[in-house]
Amino acid sequence: MSTPSNNAEFSVFGGVFSWSNVLYERVYPGGDLLIQFVGRDAYKQFWNFSKDEKENLATQLAIELPALRGKVGASQEEIASAVGISRQTYSAHENRTRPIPWSLYLALLFYFDYIPSTHYMIRQLELFPNERSYGNKT
Repeated sequence: MSTPSNNAEFSVFGGVFSWSNVLYERVYPGGDLLIQFVGRDAYKQFWNFSKDEKENLATQLAIELPALRGKVGASQEEIASAVGISRQTYSAHENRTRPIPWSLYLALLFYFDYIPSTHYMIRQLELFPNERSYGNKT
């Protein structure tokens, strides 16, 4: 399947839509596809998190880091290298002696989202922003 450009229109479910109005798509186990369509202004609201919401998401990720790392079967060094931090810094975040900044939260989320064994796990644990209640701001 070719990916259309940002402004390309496509037909699905009997309608014509633009990729610029697709907030996210998700393929569930079993192959069911969910595509959420919204207007451009919804993107701003959807990704607009308060400081408390960001800290809560990052804290929840820190709590789950040992389990996620175990599921992947990676060392602290391997994950730290993948997201661009030292092993010592990663260890401090995993042990919760140092808070995870939002930029690192996003990098770790990207890392664990890409790996099939943790892709669904981060959603089940509600670590992915749009899986949480404050992701439904539209």
